[in-house]
Order: sequence, then C-alpha cells, then structure tokens
Amino acid sequence: KDVQTGTLQAAAAANRTQLVTDILASTPQFLEETSRAFAPAARFLIWPLTVVAEIALTPEPARRYAIGCLNEIATQAKIPQALQAARAVESGSSTDW
Repeated sequence: KDVQTGTLQAAAAANRTQLVTDILASTPQFLEETSRAFAPAARFLIWPLTVVAEIALTPEPARRYAIGCLNEIATQAKIPQALQAARAVESGSSTDW
C-alpha cells in the first residue's frame, strides 16, 4: 500500500505540474499584439489562470505569471472579470464565483 500511495502522489504531482505548464503556455497566443482578433477568446482562460494562481503548491513565479496574464486579459481584451479575479487572488479573497 505504501508503494501505491507514493506512486499515486507522484503521479498527481506530475499531473498538477503538467496542467499548470499547459495552462500558462497557452496564454501568450491570446495576448500577442498580432492576435487581437482572438482576445475575446481569452475569457476562457480566466478560470484556469485563477485556479493556477490560487493553488498553494503552484511555484511563486508561475503564480505571478498567472496573475500577470489575468491583468493582461483585463487590459487587452477589456474583460473586467479578469481584473477582479487577479485582485481577489492577490488579496486572498474568495474567488468562488
């Protein structure tokens, strides 16, 4: 049982790392200057970026990057919910929408 638990924990950690990486890696294509036509689609990144920023196990640089992306989405795509999410995460407020 101990080996199985350790294996499951390692798999969960690897999955978490991969999810964080995938979410953060998908963000720039929505924020590049040349892709303004796709900026409204960035609204679908608000929730995943908020979750990444909230998770205690997210490394601090990834957390800061996620918050920065939320701020960029708010500015470039003019989506105020992204700014609200960034502020909530930074202040430790609830993001239970």
